[in-house]
Amino acid sequence: MNRKSIMKQCILLATAIVFNTSLSNATGNATNDKDGEPLWSYIGAEAPNMPILYHTKEKGDKQASLGIEYQKGKTALQEEIATDFWKQYDGDCDPVHLKIFYCILFDEKLDMVEIRFQRIGLVSKIIEEMERCNYFEILEREIEKTKGKWERKDKEEVKSAFVYFGWVNL
Repeated sequence: MNRKSIMKQCILLATAIVFNTSLSNATGNATNDKDGEPLWSYIGAEAPNMPILYHTKEKGDKQASLGIEYQKGKTALQEEIATDFWKQYDGDCDPVHLKIFYCILFDEKLDMVEIRFQRIGLVSKIIEEMERCNYFEILEREIEKTKGKWERKDKEEVKSAFVYFGWVNL
């Protein structure tokens, strides 16, 4: 096993831990979005690109690769989204102090297809308050501002879809 393959396996393991699943029971079990709809599930293949089955809102299931990254890096992305979020925040609601997990689906040209928020760590009452205060709308607009600033990790790999899992601290 080469170093790149080991790193990809470590990323998969970390993803499974973060999303409170295990590799043994993750296959076929879907992680839900904030609305309770299926979002993604681990396919279970031992492929180096770690395929994910992404459940779109309208177009059905799509196999996607995790092989995408923000050009400036994960930390810069988190800081940009959080900073710009608070610039948009109008102060009508109490500020939250949460880690909000999101998922972005990209097509083969790295155009954003869909942005959805995961239910991880959010209870219904918090989700309702965040929706009332337009937090998710603001976050989605800030994520959309990153269009055109993404790249494939493996430039040679050609896939029909890519998925990015991220979070922002609010």
